[in-house]
Amino acid sequence: MSVNESKSNVVNQEAKIQNALARSAIYQFLSLCFFEPNGKIFPVLKSDEYLRNVQKSLDDYSKLNSFNAKASAIKENLQLLGDRLKEKSFEELSSEYRKVFESFIASKECPIYETLYGSTDTFQQTQNLQELADIGGFYRAFSLDLSEDTKERYDHLSIELEFMHFLTYKEAYALENHGKEQLEICIKAEKKFLKSHLGRWVPLFTKLVNKRAKVYSERSELDGFYSGIADFLRDFISLEIKLFKIKVEEATELNAEAMKEEDFQCGPGVCEAELDAKR
Repeated sequence: MSVNESKSNVVNQEAKIQNALARSAIYQFLSLCFFEPNGKIFPVLKSDEYLRNVQKSLDDYSKLNSFNAKASAIKENLQLLGDRLKEKSFEELSSEYRKVFESFIASKECPIYETLYGSTDTFQQTQNLQELADIGGFYRAFSLDLSEDTKERYDHLSIELEFMHFLTYKEAYALENHGKEQLEICIKAEKKFLKSHLGRWVPLFTKLVNKRAKVYSERSELDGFYSGIADFLRDFISLEIKLFKIKVEEATELNAEAMKEEDFQCGPGVCEAELDAKR
């Protein structure tokens, strides 16, 4: 191998690590945004330094993957979201979250749980439990489980995004320390999770969030932070699918059978469906 080839390989390796870290930072930001605001998350989202780091990660991501044209709108959206966060109090952001997604009782207009998206056939309830088990299987494959403080289902959007944050960070670590085998495990998991889960339901979810948030905006109750972050999520996941060149069968409707469950609850306490899936 020549000196020039060696230098080229080093540069390429550094770019791959930088790209994985950029993706990891964006997934983490999105995960934080879709958790219900609390005393730990809110100060982070309000931090100028943190938002600058997310913006830099998005710049790196777009340049390293030649997404400059497509990512320009996402960059502008991120800047606008940062400005809106700076203006908001904790009470205002919490109120907006509850109006859009509700709390303790899952919103039936734009539910934030994956298994409420899908077909309406008679086997859907069984499929829901299998899907929860499948998501949990991804986490357990990497020795992950929900913390006792989280009290959420495996299919909550923020949990799924946090998992992708973990995988992409692990990818960067594998590039620098572990070699090809561990790297391929990470990338394979990312592709499969995007194809089977996030890529499947995020497009419909973001569409429904915008529809619900628009109603409140027209009533002058919201300024559209969650519709804006939904747009950011939709565009980023679209770029991720393009990056991996995968084909995704998107959900086109809500899961009618699951939506009939009037006592479906989320938030503190473990959901009944999760308990069933563990039995």
